[in-house]
Amino acid sequence: MKRLYNHDVPVRRVLDELIAFVGVLTPQGVLLEANRAPLEAAGIDASEVLGKNFWECPWWTHSAQVVAQVREAIDRARCGELVRFDVPIRVKDDGRMWIDLQIAPLRDESTGEVTHLIPSAVDISERRATEDRLRNSERRSNLARRAARLGVYDFDLTTGALDWDERVRELWGLGPDVTVDLEVFYSKVHKDDRSRVRSAIEDAIDPAGEGDYCVEYRLVHEGRTTWVEALGDVTFENGRAVRMLGTVQDITDFKQAVSDLRESEERFRTMADNIHQFAWMADPTGWIFWYNQRWYDYTGTTIDEMKGWGWTKVHHPDHVARVVASIDHSWRTGEPWEDTFPLRCHTGEYRWFLSRALPIYDATGKIARWFGTNTDITEEIEAREELKEKTRILEEEDARKDMFIATLGHEIRNPLAALDGAIQVLQQGLGDVEAIYPMMASHIHQLKTLVEDLLDISRVSRGKVTLHKELVDVKVVAERAFEAVLSSIRAKNQDFVVDLPESLRIEADPTRLEQVFVNLLANATKYTEEGGTIELNARELEQSAIVEVKDTGCGIPEDDIDRIFDPFVQTSPGVGGLGIGLALVRGLVTLHGGTVRAMRRRDVEGSIFTVWLPLGRTTVEGDAAKPAPEEEDLQGIKLLIVDDMKDAADMLALLLRASGAEVHCAYTGKEAIAKLGQITPDAALIDIGLPDMTGYDVARAFRSTERGATMTLVAVTGFGDEKAAAQVREAGFDERMIKPVDHHKIRDYLTERHGTGRG
Repeated sequence: MKRLYNHDVPVRRVLDELIAFVGVLTPQGVLLEANRAPLEAAGIDASEVLGKNFWECPWWTHSAQVVAQVREAIDRARCGELVRFDVPIRVKDDGRMWIDLQIAPLRDESTGEVTHLIPSAVDISERRATEDRLRNSERRSNLARRAARLGVYDFDLTTGALDWDERVRELWGLGPDVTVDLEVFYSKVHKDDRSRVRSAIEDAIDPAGEGDYCVEYRLVHEGRTTWVEALGDVTFENGRAVRMLGTVQDITDFKQAVSDLRESEERFRTMADNIHQFAWMADPTGWIFWYNQRWYDYTGTTIDEMKGWGWTKVHHPDHVARVVASIDHSWRTGEPWEDTFPLRCHTGEYRWFLSRALPIYDATGKIARWFGTNTDITEEIEAREELKEKTRILEEEDARKDMFIATLGHEIRNPLAALDGAIQVLQQGLGDVEAIYPMMASHIHQLKTLVEDLLDISRVSRGKVTLHKELVDVKVVAERAFEAVLSSIRAKNQDFVVDLPESLRIEADPTRLEQVFVNLLANATKYTEEGGTIELNARELEQSAIVEVKDTGCGIPEDDIDRIFDPFVQTSPGVGGLGIGLALVRGLVTLHGGTVRAMRRRDVEGSIFTVWLPLGRTTVEGDAAKPAPEEEDLQGIKLLIVDDMKDAADMLALLLRASGAEVHCAYTGKEAIAKLGQITPDAALIDIGLPDMTGYDVARAFRSTERGATMTLVAVTGFGDEKAAAQVREAGFDERMIKPVDHHKIRDYLTERHGTGRG
């Protein structure tokens, strides 16, 4: 059982040695503390009484009258009354004695609430025996035989004379020869207590009263303060008070014990009010009688509203029935309680709390009270829910990536299988060569587009795409996109409806804009059944160009409309594709300052994809289309191709020679450096990943020579990231081209750089 104060302090040892009985009760009368000496004198062990109801302790005679008298006294004291009476008790060896029992209420200084009851008793067996024999004829002797630490006084109210015994004089610090009167008496009484003592005396000698005198006050002697309790009985003659006989007892130790108890409670209250959690206590039945200040600050309630089962008022209505059933089970069984539920703040907000309660046992093993806490875990719950949502999203992304990888394998293997078969046919001299070459070109284009889309979606997501804007005609770009998907449309025998206005111009990168339209059109024809219809139209609206692609396909499920532009999302996995085309569309449109939206058609089954792009300038000088380069526009240009992949280098050389260039090949870095002085090329296409040195090293070696310092150097690489771009610039290259490189792009670049028709 938890002690109410420290047993190691001198106060406790002093109390234990006191012959007079001093104890501490709960307001309900359960004995919490008792000093040792009187228990030993009665032959009773402390374990037999601590935790029991006071009226059930073994020292009572247990007659119905005594038990009723003690219970009534506790009820009166609990209501704030100081109760005192004589009562018989049993002692060891079946003995019997009388005690003067007092039960005093101990109040909380701030609230005035009775928190404990303090019973105290002294042995008055001698007095009772004398009174029985002498019938009050020797009252002074009877009082003098009281407990050893009681002082006895005799106050003659007719003359004002005071007769003090040795103990009283000792308390006042007076010798045996000092004459005592009221002036001497009041001289040692603390100045703050004198008026209260006078009032107590006046009340006792008032003929209208009962002649009882009882008061506690302080004595001050040589700087030392002593608390005493004075008792007295007044004798009246002919309606006049003539004599007061009484005792004075030093109660300093008792007062100190009470102060220590109060201080201990104050420390506990201060600690409890400043912890992060809410704290509360309940009696063994679950009736809550105390909360810390944190509870009231949060709920905005009072103890009157909350005591007992009032706490249910601040519980969420969806949880209160479950919580009541859970905690009631613990009240009944004594099992520790734990639960999680929301509590309402005074602002109306609900926050989540982890709540626990543990039983506190007394010395007999019975539950004396419950102590509970509520800990705010709202942030933890929100974090857990957020983590759960993130986990769900990651799992969905993982599933999409798994599907993407599987689909990617399928999309790569199909054209590779066709190409492999075509090569075997050509090797064996079988089939129609004129028909095989276009088929091979189509599948190679499919692979190139696949790789470019994968690289582009990565660049767009990282913000690494740079637009080369110019004033472009939407109709021209849309028609080029249509040509790119025309074979797919024809293969499915689909109708194509075009409504494109003249001179609808926007500021855009024509290559990237064409990529947007190609993806939308390819998506439309892929999801539209054979014989369906694809529509492409554009119009001007409020300084924007509106381009729509409509189809009569399977449509978009409602649940997928908001995520159709997310990477790797496929609404109909069986149709094919990687689920990156629409994500790339959104990224490129956003880079152009526009927006794109998907929706289901209302007139027929199918989908509508709408692109909004800001309009460009309406006119511009030099707007005429540039003439297409001639087929032999590289005439007179010497070109060196450096690549360790001999087949790729030789094929590119054949294509560029067809454009009129003089082309030489080197398959290692050292071979390229050796040929530089032999052929003095105008430009070099240098692969970065060479077997003997990097392309960067080759470029630096070229730039260190007189001829190489001015020649055009183009890096040909499979790395498209910004780090690689920086390395290309640092090595001295003029341009970077990403594999696989279209020979037309090389031809156009060299033509612009060196002119045409040289020689």
